[in-house]
Amino acid sequence: MTTILIVGGDSTIGAALNLQLRRLGHDVFATTRRASTLNGRRIYVDLRAPAHGVALPDCDVVVLCVALTGRAAEEAPELSQWINVTNTIALAKRFHARGAFVVFLSSSGVFDGETPNPEVDTPTHPLGHYAEQKAAVERELLALGDRIAIARLTKIISKDSPLLAAWRATLTTGEPIFPLSDYRFAPLSVGYVARALARLIERRAGGIWHFSPQDDLSYAQAALIIAAHMGVAAALVQPRTAEQTGIPPEGMPANAALGVARSAAKLNLRVPVAKDALGTPAVFMSREGIITQPLTPPIDPQALTLLPGAAEAIARLKTAGYRVIVAANEPSIAKGTATEADIAKVHEQLSKLLAAAGTAVDAYYICPHHPQAEVEAYRQDCECRKPRAGMLFAARDTLGIEMAGSFIVGDNAADTPAGVRAGVQTILLKTTKVAPDSSDAIRNAEQIFADADKICDDLSQAVNWILGE
Repeated sequence: MTTILIVGGDSTIGAALNLQLRRLGHDVFATTRRASTLNGRRIYVDLRAPAHGVALPDCDVVVLCVALTGRAAEEAPELSQWINVTNTIALAKRFHARGAFVVFLSSSGVFDGETPNPEVDTPTHPLGHYAEQKAAVERELLALGDRIAIARLTKIISKDSPLLAAWRATLTTGEPIFPLSDYRFAPLSVGYVARALARLIERRAGGIWHFSPQDDLSYAQAALIIAAHMGVAAALVQPRTAEQTGIPPEGMPANAALGVARSAAKLNLRVPVAKDALGTPAVFMSREGIITQPLTPPIDPQALTLLPGAAEAIARLKTAGYRVIVAANEPSIAKGTATEADIAKVHEQLSKLLAAAGTAVDAYYICPHHPQAEVEAYRQDCECRKPRAGMLFAARDTLGIEMAGSFIVGDNAADTPAGVRAGVQTILLKTTKVAPDSSDAIRNAEQIFADADKICDDLSQAVNWILGE
């Protein structure tokens, strides 16, 4: 277990990283300026005051997430210089001198956007005052030598991102939005960034690291993707140019994505595409053994019963902003002991039971196939049957699921490899079935459990882990 201090624990990245590191079993402290939230792991720090006067715990790793950004930085340049440069450098040097590994969150803005996909060794050319501050801190910290990691990030997107939330709210009312067609950005989900930074921290990987999607897109393109996810008319997205809206062209990069070859190779990272960040995270799960008691043929939907605590667990996920998606292999269809219509009736009954408990599943996906199916129509080696990830990818593409921030909860040996292939975090229940599966040469039980990110007793415990409770 590693002791980690996150300076700026209330920031979007700081909060997500805190949760991810705690999921991984690390001892995490975080700084805050919210006096009402102080406890043994939340320490009051205000970087408007000199950093040397702040009492902070010894730690193995310190992550510097704090910064004054946006209009606040523009309106108070001296204060932003103090927080973003002077005190940040002072804290970094203080912890580095104690032997800590220091991670500094920088910005893609250290490049001017003229060169597509700049790599870590591309000379910097900061675009704007904030980026100049980031570049200045980079230089100071890199001069310290080893135990320094610089993480350059593109645009971070979360479910609470103000612009995207405003777009969704407006589109919901049937009113148009007016995104820029000539302003490009490279969105990354905060879930992806938290997982990538956690991997960097666990490996104590020094040097400069780029975290970015493979590509970029315009805000107008992003708005059209969101409209499609919502199922609203594309005509409600009415692009405008910067000139039409009175925005000066300065600060609008021609290229927003970074080169990620080193990060992908050295940290073994899956590199997303820009549109991946625009979706909603989800929790995928099987039905039987996770939500309901198993049914035995002949299938009787009226015999369906919820497992204790399952409805409440689903409701908690929904409240936290996750979509809940059932993705289930249905071997009974391939065997001929049930039909697709039978399973549809089971799902209809499940929806009724959950509705009575005040919650719901967002979507159902099934695979009726099997390579040795007794019903010839279903005899195929398909892509949808777990341990392959076809059902998860179908949900991603149809519903707009952001996979890096998503999870799969399973009780079958096929669930973890499906989750790994889809790029989601994996949870197995202790009741997991470990019978060999000829379609994927499932390994022994010990290895199956070792491959999962977390082992839990039931869905309620899995949700506790997902939500950090």
